[in-house]
Amino acid sequence: MATLTDTQRAAGWKKYVLSDIVEIIGGGTPKTSIPEYWNGDIPWLSVTDFSGDSRYVYDTEKKITQDGLENSSTKLLLKDDIIISARGTVGELAQLSSPMAFNQSCFGIRAIPDKLNQSYLYYLLRTVIEELRQNSHGSIFSTITRKTFDTVEVIIPPHEEQENIAGILGSLDDKIEANIRLIGLLDETVKVFVKKDKSIVTYKISDKLIHSTKQELPSAVTSEMIYHYSLPAYDSGQNPKLEDPRSIKSNKFLITEPCLLLSKLNPKTPRIWCAYPKKGYRNYASTEFVVLVPKKHEELAALWASCSEGSLYKNLQGMAGGTSASHQRVKPIDILAQDIDVSKNTNIYTSYISQIDSLSSENVYLVNIRNLLIKKLIG
Repeated sequence: MATLTDTQRAAGWKKYVLSDIVEIIGGGTPKTSIPEYWNGDIPWLSVTDFSGDSRYVYDTEKKITQDGLENSSTKLLLKDDIIISARGTVGELAQLSSPMAFNQSCFGIRAIPDKLNQSYLYYLLRTVIEELRQNSHGSIFSTITRKTFDTVEVIIPPHEEQENIAGILGSLDDKIEANIRLIGLLDETVKVFVKKDKSIVTYKISDKLIHSTKQELPSAVTSEMIYHYSLPAYDSGQNPKLEDPRSIKSNKFLITEPCLLLSKLNPKTPRIWCAYPKKGYRNYASTEFVVLVPKKHEELAALWASCSEGSLYKNLQGMAGGTSASHQRVKPIDILAQDIDVSKNTNIYTSYISQIDSLSSENVYLVNIRNLLIKKLIG
């Protein structure tokens, strides 16, 4: 229960139930049996489109038409509205960079203007995510309902202070987003360079990389914070997340040396991560990755570039299997059997990966600073 101190009361802070200061908006899905509702130009959000530490969501995997919007229960959220996942992976959060529709597994959240600044609301919600999760319902799948927002109390400063706090935190997120865009640009530059590289030699992946399979449950071996290389962390700018091991309920791959992480999930969306373990911590990768350690350390960057070029995952798409179209996976043995064209220009690719790793490391630092400030200024 939130407690308003005498100092806060004197400074004009007020206590509210969360549902009294926000508008909660439900989503929906146009009928998939009607082709005219799909493949339009209106972004349509599901929880797979936003996750991790990135503040903004810029695009969606699926898009709908105006007819799909008008003939279903989905709604069009506005720029800067907030999207929160309400089912499955409960509590993922993002702010919209442009208007988007969304499905019924999420809620749109909009501040009531005379009580709350919209950007401040984003950071406020980050401080109560765990409380929302704990108050979710469901015996099989946890679900946030509209009533869940009735159970959370928050303490809000006056508008001017809200704007100042949001400005401080937003400046850090702006730098994080700029670094993410630069990482993406470097990735694309490497792909172009590889295609023009004349020094390549073809190998099997298994000729150059060793498949590492050592797993452990993080909480069973340490009580210290760990770095987690997960799919959401990759999608949020290739920033491994500093986590409490007690929050991880299943085994993860142990990372002890620089390696490549290749996603097994949905090869239509390639995820290739050149991972350098963070010193002073135990490092783990999601079991959705295949962990590949180079036989020659100096070739790591060139191998990363070769796998990133594009043809590897195009070949793997036809090998993916699974009962769900949205959760197709390739087998590690099929990845290891693939041919890759490895460049002899190791220094060039080492330079690229060094820049990417530097930006990623800076973002890890900025995310940690931002999270500390959120706790100090809001939570």
